[in-house]
Amino acid sequence: MGRPQIAVLVFEVYLSWSIAEAREKLSEVVRAAARDPQVITNRGPPVAVVIDASECEAFKDWREQRSEQTMAEALDALQAACTAEDYALQAPPRIDRANPLAD
Repeated sequence: MGRPQIAVLVFEVYLSWSIAEAREKLSEVVRAAARDPQVITNRGPPVAVVIDASECEAFKDWREQRSEQTMAEALDALQAACTAEDYALQAPPRIDRANPLAD
């Protein structure tokens, strides 16, 4: 087992450890995770990422805020309300514009 490899994940470069390396050097992986996320791989592809506890808390807060209601869910609720009230949204007539690429 050599030195950890470098992994590119979402346009950023992080240290990459095989599962065996991470098991052998867990304390080093945890210390490094305080600075940057550490990618754990299994025969090449990434399978896990070790991150700092504060980053995990920030992620959980983001996920909780995100789970309140998505735009798709809001539109579904609007459509259900319109259906229940027998109301139809009137879309304005379509007006085609000149398209220089279609000529």
